[in-house]
Order: sequence, then structure tokens, then C-alpha cells
Amino acid sequence: QLSVSGPMLDLTAAFELPLTEVGFGVFASSAGSMVNVTISANSSGWGVLRAGPFSGPFLLPKRGALVLRVLIDHSIIEAFAGDGRGVLTHRAYPGANAGLAYLLNHGMAPVKLASFDGYRLRAATPPHELSKANPFF
Repeated sequence: QLSVSGPMLDLTAAFELPLTEVGFGVFASSAGSMVNVTISANSSGWGVLRAGPFSGPFLLPKRGALVLRVLIDHSIIEAFAGDGRGVLTHRAYPGANAGLAYLLNHGMAPVKLASFDGYRLRAATPPHELSKANPFF
């Protein structure tokens, strides 16, 4: 389980290549349900980004770590892999108290996590006082 949780998250992990299928489990609940957002790579230079039942191929970077960034805003999951080479949006409806997030490794071998950043996001609604002073808010 990651140290950050909630209905609005910004998660970024960099994984060293080679790798099998790794990523995040989001909208996780204590009952065990969650949505998997993963990346995998093969030796032909292509990767696959998956979010729930959806997937799409992307060209792997020539060198360095493979970065997966996931933005969660209540029911929307946006995933970006390989510096934006793979992009996927998925709508999911989490149950009550389903705000936990996990790192996942679906492969048989250990994976090296080069870096991880996780942030809890806040709503972009301006403060009440600001909306009175500025008619554009």
C-alpha cells in the first residue's frame, strides 16, 4: 500500500527496464476490489498500457527508466506511459472508502523501482471570498 490515498491523486513511478507488467492498483478498498493501471514491455521495443479493460500499445523510450503517471479525479483515471507515448483514459466508479493505492508487479521477477512520487490533489474550486471579488470565478 502506498503512503498516499484518496479520491484525487497524482502518482508517478519510474521502473527500470526490462520489466514484465507493473503499475498501480487504484480505487482499492478493504474488500479487495481495485482498478489496475499497468505497463508492460517486450523485447521488440513496444510497450502496452492498460487501465481496467482497456489497453493500447506505445513505443518504448530508447533508454532509461519507463515512467508511468496516473492522475485520478474521482471517477476519471488518466494514465501516461513513456513520456506521453502511451495515453489512456478510463472511467471507473469506486465504492465507498475505495481510495487506497498500491504498487503492482504481475511478473515473476523482481522489478527495480527507480523513483516514486505520490500526491493527494485538492479541488480547484476557488475560495468563497475570491469568487465574490472576481466575477469570472
